[in-house]
Amino acid sequence: MNGARPFQTFWTALLLGLLPIVVSVSPVRSETSPTAEFDLAENSFDFQDYARAADLFRELLYPTVRLVDPAQVRIARERLGASYWFLEETQKSDEEFSGLLAKSPEHALDPFFYPPELIQFYNAVLSRLQRLGIIEAPEEPPEEAVPTEKIQREIIENTPFVTAFVPFGIGQFLNGDNVSGTAFLATETLALASTITSYYLLIDTAPIDPELAGQYETAFWVSQGVFWGLAITGIVDAVIHHVGQRVSRETLEIPIIPPSNSPSKQSSLTPTLGFTPQNGVFVGFSGHLGHD
Repeated sequence: MNGARPFQTFWTALLLGLLPIVVSVSPVRSETSPTAEFDLAENSFDFQDYARAADLFRELLYPTVRLVDPAQVRIARERLGASYWFLEETQKSDEEFSGLLAKSPEHALDPFFYPPELIQFYNAVLSRLQRLGIIEAPEEPPEEAVPTEKIQREIIENTPFVTAFVPFGIGQFLNGDNVSGTAFLATETLALASTITSYYLLIDTAPIDPELAGQYETAFWVSQGVFWGLAITGIVDAVIHHVGQRVSRETLEIPIIPPSNSPSKQSSLTPTLGFTPQNGVFVGFSGHLGHD
């Protein structure tokens, strides 16, 4: 029994000495930094290995975000949503882009990096979130107000005196009396219409019914007298209240055109003195004329 104890002690010491070596070479997964995993995921995405890229980016974001840099977090969510889209998992892509936009509404995809179809899909997600009020739509810039200036102008209307002798209220209208003009126009038109009607009825019934024709004749002369009475009254009223000139004012609002920034050229003339064998000595001017 005493000889076996040293033997047991020897093997125990040997096992304790080999244990650290066995543990060190065991296939335990080594811990890597989130930044290194992010670079690995980016390389997978660049080489269009979207399945592996989705797995790597998902491990960086879920169940907790392991990235520290906010810019890397946004890129990781963008790449994960794009990877889902390339893998035709549109529902997951929609959810990932929705989460990205909910936290960063101003984030936009680079059109030089992604195909137009993916850009359209991303913008559709953005528009839906704006319609639902999850994120605010950007305010449209107000239209630049154009400076204006109010000016008043006078309108002068000359009315010839001869217009006062025109019936049917024309003289009243030209004098600015629209009420009287309307009254004369209506009554004179009615009286003239009655005169014309009674005249044609008189012509048609005279050979058949002389008594009825006499009534029409009476109506003809009465309506004609009323017409001329109204016409003369209107002419006299237009002559008495004739306005030879009417002045009205109106206000106009016109835009102010700012002056041009380009400097206007000024005239510059320089006297010159010369000599030619044909003309001898001569004096002239050289330069240019300015313009606005």
